[in-house]
Amino acid sequence: MNAELILGALERAHQRPIGRRQIAAAAIERPELLTGEGASAPIQGVLRFLEELRAAGAASVVVPPCPSRGRANPLKRPLGAVRVCGNCAAKAGASLCSRCNKQKPIGHCDENGDPFCSSCWARDPRNLETCAGCGTRRRVYGRTAAGPICLQCRPRTERVCGICGRTGRGTISRATGKPLCDLCKGHWIVCSRCGDGSLVRGGTLKEPLCARCVNPDPDFWKRCRICSTTWQLTTAPCTRCSLDARLRKVFAADDGTVAPELDRLRERLVQVDRPVYALTWLRKTNVQSTITALVREHSQVNHAALDAMPRSRTLDHFRSMLVSVGALEFRDEGLVRLEREVKETLDRYTPGEHPRALRGFILWHLMRRLRGRLKDKSASVQQIQNVRAHLAGADGFLRWLEGRGKSLSGCTQADVDGYLSTKPAHPKKCSAFVRWAVRRRYAPAGIKSPAIRWTGRPARTTRTSGGPAPGGC
Repeated sequence: MNAELILGALERAHQRPIGRRQIAAAAIERPELLTGEGASAPIQGVLRFLEELRAAGAASVVVPPCPSRGRANPLKRPLGAVRVCGNCAAKAGASLCSRCNKQKPIGHCDENGDPFCSSCWARDPRNLETCAGCGTRRRVYGRTAAGPICLQCRPRTERVCGICGRTGRGTISRATGKPLCDLCKGHWIVCSRCGDGSLVRGGTLKEPLCARCVNPDPDFWKRCRICSTTWQLTTAPCTRCSLDARLRKVFAADDGTVAPELDRLRERLVQVDRPVYALTWLRKTNVQSTITALVREHSQVNHAALDAMPRSRTLDHFRSMLVSVGALEFRDEGLVRLEREVKETLDRYTPGEHPRALRGFILWHLMRRLRGRLKDKSASVQQIQNVRAHLAGADGFLRWLEGRGKSLSGCTQADVDGYLSTKPAHPKKCSAFVRWAVRRRYAPAGIKSPAIRWTGRPARTTRTSGGPAPGGC
């Protein structure tokens, strides 16, 4: 390089003459700063001088990477005898946060001198104010004539979205240069051109396009820093990698281990077509509390551990997910719930004749016959409801007898007729229990209860002539 280019790079590296002389003195005294040892430069201006020389065409000049992590980040802060990037300097000066008890860079201290990390300081109630737009207490983004406002209520220009055509708040897409509303920014689509599932980056709602189809130039897009495959505008983790990291954190126990059943479910959830839906499901409070209670209270994930937890729809859905991926063996949940209801009903009785009769009628008569019909199939909703109705009818009759101080073995025909005259909820099911009790000698012989005989399905009418079918078909 000629002297003119070198002096031009020196002038751009520092505005003041004294600074230029210091840079030149350092480069003359230690020539190795120009060929890879720039991290040990005595002043920051030497690093700017190296960047300017490199931009001017000096191919042999080496801009040093961060000596701590080896990445090509700007070296801004001194750490001992070398200069490192801002992240490494912050980690080197990390301390124990008084709020979250984690080793983090400390940015603030309260009036008592207790250190706070940036995240805890932003969530501290002393830094929150009531937003003039939404009325909630949040971190102040700015101040207007009406009062402080949060990030969501900040004033933004409404534009016509280039994808959906709606007028709303948003930004200008760096990929297409057209307005992009907040709804379309996180909209997950199936690309109309290549068929891959990803976030919408162009096109229209009828014919959406992914990042590869909007701009096929690989140098225009950046990659996810975890999987290095997703084409996006930043190096932030993609939706699938964010889901994977979130699942690993939620499924991990206190010691950091993950049960094999949960790890298998994680592998399948990460592979879903639309991971944003799984992320939305995972953010729900009831889902997080259910999974957290499971991994903390039980070292193994099986049906017994799930049965020991409080029953809820969230737990039933989570169990079905484990069964669907093969982490747990299949079982008929309808029969299991029915057996649980029978046990709860029997537990409300005092030991004696009535619970024995009810147990024999439900478990050894109805349930045994139902299992014989099912074999290896699952019970239908109608079959479960039929047994449940028989249970309610028999339980109602026995409770009615107990309320009058009578037993099943001492009841009479008048007692049966009197109960049926009260128009109970399941009179036919109660009659079936009474007839069974008479046959099994739990009730006196000779007691009768009305029954409806089922003669089977009616025979299908067949046409014998060429006339129209019944019903005009």
